[in-house]
Amino acid sequence: PGIEIVSLDAKPKRKVFFHVDMLVGRMFPANDEGRCTATFTIRVNRHVFHQKENITHGTNPVFMWRIVIPITVSVDDLPLPPVVIEVNDSSKAISWMGGWGDLIGSAAVEHKVKYYSKADANAEGK
Repeated sequence: PGIEIVSLDAKPKRKVFFHVDMLVGRMFPANDEGRCTATFTIRVNRHVFHQKENITHGTNPVFMWRIVIPITVSVDDLPLPPVVIEVNDSSKAISWMGGWGDLIGSAAVEHKVKYYSKADANAEGK
């Protein structure tokens, strides 16, 4: 993640950018019609992003989707929150209930990040 200083108060905050690329899915389970309408949800901290466009129908979907998620964290918030990705079969969603469909699978990605100060960067020649 890219890091930028946001404030210099008693608890310094940093703006952190999570870069997520959803490329393809393989061998998703088919519904009764032999298809899968795969959509995904990305969660970071209190931010939730639902795929709402370019939805593919098939058991081997190609998403080719990229998102940058900026969040502001306190230095006390280390380690950074995980990125949670859920893939759902939206053909089974109940739209009036606000559902996103049956869960196909999920994964959580944790990050180990070391914050550098300007002094550290200058000492290392960055």
